[in-house]
Formats: sequence, C-alpha cells, structure tokens
Amino acid sequence: MTVPAGTYRALRVDHSGYWNNCYGSDKHTEKYWYVPSLKVAVKVETVWGTKGGTGGNAYELKSAKVE
Repeated sequence: MTVPAGTYRALRVDHSGYWNNCYGSDKHTEKYWYVPSLKVAVKVETVWGTKGGTGGNAYELKSAKVE
C-alpha cells in the first residue's frame, strides 16, 4: 500500500452492514489498510447510502515516525 507517508505492507480489512436511525436505514461499507509495524490504518475508505445518493470519506496517512 502506497500513501503519502510511504509504502507499507498492509492488511486490508473490509466491513459492510447497514445503519439505522430515525431517518431510515441504508448500506454502509468500510475498507481499512492496517500496517502492523505502525499499529495504525494508513488508509480508510467509508461509503454509505444507496437510496437517493451516496456519501463517503477517505483518509490517508500523510507522515509517520517510528521510534
């Protein structure tokens, strides 16, 4: 996995399900790229919604320092 902080060997973890609240329910999926040596996810993608539109977020690690 390559992100702005560098290139790492990562485990990809996929999660999917449905959210529920007073406005209704819809699909929710997440992908995490976890780097055991850093003990952090270097990238996360979240997507929600299929009814009437979708939304989502993406995060990537910008820098890292291992001590």
